[in-house]
Amino acid sequence: MSRFQDISNLTALRLLNDVDIRPAPKLPAGESRIKPQNRLIDQGTWQEIYSGMNIWIYDAQSNTDQCVRLVSQEGDIYGTATGDSWRVQNSHICELQFNMSFLGMTINFGGLDRWDYRERRRNLDEANPFADVEMT
Repeated sequence: MSRFQDISNLTALRLLNDVDIRPAPKLPAGESRIKPQNRLIDQGTWQEIYSGMNIWIYDAQSNTDQCVRLVSQEGDIYGTATGDSWRVQNSHICELQFNMSFLGMTINFGGLDRWDYRERRRNLDEANPFADVEMT
């Protein structure tokens, strides 16, 4: 078994990127902060982020859906998490890699939270193994 088999997004970020912190994304009016706090979303108004290369993960599901996971290095709106991912169809990978690397394109789903919740849960648990994060 390979050490990289079933690798989490957070582990991949920690292996291949540099860690930093920044102020968490702005909390929308009328909303409350997540409880319990998690450093990948908001820990005392700060968020753990990563800089470096974009991470594309070919996993077991890729054999079935012909997609790879694209891993975010930071949350873009409040409630999204560092290490969130979404599945990119193989027909779009080259175009996205070029546009993200050389043209500054970002993925933000028009301000909506459309990330893979199963992977988010996995990352939040890995970041704070002793907390139970409530996700809505």
